[in-house]
Amino acid sequence: MTQYDNKDQPDKFMKKKILLTILTLTTVALINAGCGNTRHPALFDIEKLYYDAQKAEDKKLGIKPELATDDDYQEIIDAYMRVVDRFEESFSYLREKDSFDVDESKAASMAGESLLQAARLYQLSGKKDKCKEILAEFSERFPRNRNHKAVARLQLGRMEEDAGNQKEAEKIYLKLLEDYYPPADLELRPNGDVLDLPVRIAKLYHEIGDTAKTEYYLNYAEKYYQGIIDKFKYSPLGLTTIRYLADTYVMRDKPREAIKLLETVTDSTGEVFGTAQMMIANIYGTELGDLKNARIRYEKIVNDPADSSLHPKAYLQLAKIDFLDSNYSQCRAKISTIKDKFPRYVATQAHAQQILARSFEAEKDFGRAFSEYQWLLRNYSESREAIETYRHLPPFLRKNGQEELAVEWDKKSTEMLSQIRDKNKGAGAGLAAQTNLINLLAEQEKWAEVTKEFENLQETYPRSQAGTEALLKAGNIYRDKLGDSVKAREAYERQVNLYPDLPITEKARENLK
Repeated sequence: MTQYDNKDQPDKFMKKKILLTILTLTTVALINAGCGNTRHPALFDIEKLYYDAQKAEDKKLGIKPELATDDDYQEIIDAYMRVVDRFEESFSYLREKDSFDVDESKAASMAGESLLQAARLYQLSGKKDKCKEILAEFSERFPRNRNHKAVARLQLGRMEEDAGNQKEAEKIYLKLLEDYYPPADLELRPNGDVLDLPVRIAKLYHEIGDTAKTEYYLNYAEKYYQGIIDKFKYSPLGLTTIRYLADTYVMRDKPREAIKLLETVTDSTGEVFGTAQMMIANIYGTELGDLKNARIRYEKIVNDPADSSLHPKAYLQLAKIDFLDSNYSQCRAKISTIKDKFPRYVATQAHAQQILARSFEAEKDFGRAFSEYQWLLRNYSESREAIETYRHLPPFLRKNGQEELAVEWDKKSTEMLSQIRDKNKGAGAGLAAQTNLINLLAEQEKWAEVTKEFENLQETYPRSQAGTEALLKAGNIYRDKLGDSVKAREAYERQVNLYPDLPITEKARENLK
């Protein structure tokens, strides 16, 4: 080893030592920086409890939810409620804060979502009162969760609405509209469920024939929507609100004004947005009865790849137009497209299957029609279309000369509609099942059962359109079919007492004279 080499050796060791020191200091600095952002100690627990609850739900309800027992539902609900309890135990101080850090926001979001999941599971398991209880207290427990509060109030309002309690639904919706303004996130992306509420309330009163309330809320809706459009004109919120304002014009029987307004909802190329195009097509087809222009608009939608989410509905409407025009082969070709391309759109699939069956019935191919109706019942057993099909099959079979089979389906349809009625009591499906059951029993001239169903319907759905008419109709049956003037009078008197201001009640008053 030379003298030069001996001299150079200490320098190499010194360089290594300096490099190690720098690396060590850097590592310590990074660790210290990480410690400065230490997560809230309870967040890990909340995350674990939340994911455990999700796993429990996937395990119990993921494959065959219809096999889940009450104990299964309660086990999952308890798992989600442990998330809420842990949050309230560790983050109670958030009630006094106006803004949250990242960990606090994450914990609040998971806890709020967990409480909503518990409410949903109570509803699915048939415990609607417990569901309502949780939803009603949500705002108090999570006053800062703006979006979750909106979801809770919407769900609570829908439940009251499904039960026919318009006044209670109205109260909930108005409070939501007051608190959730503007109805959008910080980037002005609209919340469509909240935006829909003003015109939805007007529709609720329109359905029960309350013209004064309908007019009041149409005025409210126009003012609300126009205010948003004026204030947020060129934002996503402003553009979306135009569609809801158009909906109020349709309710006021101004379809052409609605179309003119919707045609202003355009992109940078001047093309009408797909959702507005869909509304225009619907107005042409429904309000104006102009199937030619409706077809043109629907075809624009299915030929525009940018609006693929609207394709299933547009194809369905085109199939309906072909059906109305007696172009059954073209109708079935479009239904085939729906079945092949959009298998996950269950509601669209059920409706398409119903149209398919009706197309064969229209061609008097009763055997094929019956087969397609049965396929609908097997695969979409509690859909709106299935409920209508249970009602339709007995007279369909009689018309085809199948009296023995028709009697069999009288019994089968009555049983199935009764089951759906009971399983979905207080919900839209339950109301649909009960009204169809009433029609089926009337066809069989089982008048005592019909009156019982009408009275039950009024108690279960007191503010629905069907509910507000039920006692009058029951009274008419007692009088005209059963010859029971005493019970007829009782029914008319209850109609007058419960619905004194509705136009339909005038008929009950006349019957009492």
